[in-house]
Amino acid sequence: MILDRIVLGLTSSRIREKLIQEGDKLTLEKAIKVARTFEYAQSQMKSMENKEKDISALQRRQMRKLQQRIAKLCSSE
Repeated sequence: MILDRIVLGLTSSRIREKLIQEGDKLTLEKAIKVARTFEYAQSQMKSMENKEKDISALQRRQMRKLQQRIAKLCSSE
């Protein structure tokens, strides 16, 4: 069956597991929808992780600048 080949040929074990859980209710249309939804969710998660890294980097730079200003103020006294 084509669906069996699709499910077994997937590289993502998470998508494969989700499709297998569907059992006899799985259709080609549903398999495509599940896979696309999963891929979209993964790309969104990656995007969020990148934004979190950018925010963390910005916060670290701001903290270093603040520490440098404080150090200058303390050394000038």
